[in-house]
Amino acid sequence: MGADKHRVFDTEDSKNVKYSRLGVWELYEEKHPELSRIPGASRAESYLEIGQSLPFVWRMIKDIGSIDNCWLLLSLYLFVIVLSSLIPAVALWYSGQLLKIVEIAISERSVDKGVLFRVAGGRIGCAIAARIIRHFMYRLQRPLNNSIKQYYSVQVFRSMARLDLPTFEDPAVQRQTEAAWSTSGQSSVAWDTINMVAGLISTVIRLISQVSAGDTVSSGDYARPPNPQLFTYFSGLDSYQYSLQPT
Repeated sequence: MGADKHRVFDTEDSKNVKYSRLGVWELYEEKHPELSRIPGASRAESYLEIGQSLPFVWRMIKDIGSIDNCWLLLSLYLFVIVLSSLIPAVALWYSGQLLKIVEIAISERSVDKGVLFRVAGGRIGCAIAARIIRHFMYRLQRPLNNSIKQYYSVQVFRSMARLDLPTFEDPAVQRQTEAAWSTSGQSSVAWDTINMVAGLISTVIRLISQVSAGDTVSSGDYARPPNPQLFTYFSGLDSYQYSLQPT
């Protein structure tokens, strides 16, 4: 243990040291071989890298916030994402009410028309709201994407303009420059990151809200458990119809 603590950093040790060349600079990175003996260390190391990247994410957020009107557009975009994530749960609740009407109609041979029309109106309202929210989402994406892409295009151009010719032609520098652009070519890495985070938030909200709505439907509004086949059908239909993953 003491030997590992006082181990000398040997730049010639290719097994424990990663070497890369950045223009006229040479970079040596330790591979942390002590973690290779621990089960699950590779996953822990990936989480460690995520933690080390958080300051850069925070810097990215501050850079995006410095763009004109970007905070307002981004706040509206996230608000729309949250609304779109809640609609499937509301539609699922109405599906539960419709399921209750079907079961009463089967058992008692009667239908409450007032409740039926309210449920039908609620489901139609959910479908209309989903389309309106999807429209606003797409309308907000374009100016946000263009503003962020333009900002980072200028930053990348300024960084490239500072490089001398040998450094610019270095393959490692070229790879880093290419990594600053999105793989699609229609956006930026920052916008792709925002979409990824927004998609994760949307998925978590949809999962929690639909589980809560499903629990309410199956336990709070029924004297007996609902028909599992019908409930599964309506749940799958709502999840498919109102899925609004940001793009």
